[in-house]
Amino acid sequence: MHKGLFNLAWVMAILATSVSCAQLEVSYEDSVAALLWGNVASDMWSEGVAWLNVTGFAPAKLPNVQNNVGLLSLDNWEGLNAIVDLAQVAVNQGLWGDFVLLWSAFLLNGWSESLNVSSVQIKEALWKAVADQTSGEVDANLVELYANTSSSESLRKIFADLQSDANREDRDWNKVVCSGSNQAEKSHCASLIDYVQRSPDRVKWGVRAVCWRNCCISWNQNASFEMGLLYNAARACIDTCTRSDHVSCRATEVSLEGTVVNQCLSNRAEGC
Repeated sequence: MHKGLFNLAWVMAILATSVSCAQLEVSYEDSVAALLWGNVASDMWSEGVAWLNVTGFAPAKLPNVQNNVGLLSLDNWEGLNAIVDLAQVAVNQGLWGDFVLLWSAFLLNGWSESLNVSSVQIKEALWKAVADQTSGEVDANLVELYANTSSSESLRKIFADLQSDANREDRDWNKVVCSGSNQAEKSHCASLIDYVQRSPDRVKWGVRAVCWRNCCISWNQNASFEMGLLYNAARACIDTCTRSDHVSCRATEVSLEGTVVNQCLSNRAEGC
């Protein structure tokens, strides 16, 4: 087990202590455990593009975790980079279960309420890593592998308890498909799309998502475009698919300066 110590400000903050960051040394195991219980600082605001590059890496161990993710976080860039650092340690130690957790945390923008061990969001994210992409059935071999390569007993139990998603529910209204899974908080999404509408920025080639707190807008093809072009489809998703102040939606045939994509509004930076 890795015994190195992390002096990253964000990793220090996730332990929710009043001791100053300079006085703390936090182990890898403690950092992962803190993530798993949602003990993540939510008041450290930082904006930027973070990357988690996994394409072609260990496909036998991570068959469902093979897409590079470029995520424009409007609030948690430092946190996402700390997650990437932890993911590198997990890889070096062969802790594939930990890596899947950290990959899932990255896709959820490191949002504390989504990462808690009891949250629906983290369980759905982990389920995507162990489910057959065609049938939707859980791969028992992957469940066993990830459970046996997790540094936390709580994480081992989550993997062992994963079942196929019997509650998935999609509803189709023309080019907008509402989903019952990976739901984001409507209030966070409303703030995100308001930002998108007003932003003069261009999205860089290779970035596939923009996130604010619990809500992400993502798309399935590389493109470079004015960020405001994401607004109309995102607004249609909120207007059509909000359920009990939560929303998850896919809009098809969205044109981003000539590149036609599927655009998602959900709690994750990859897919709906």
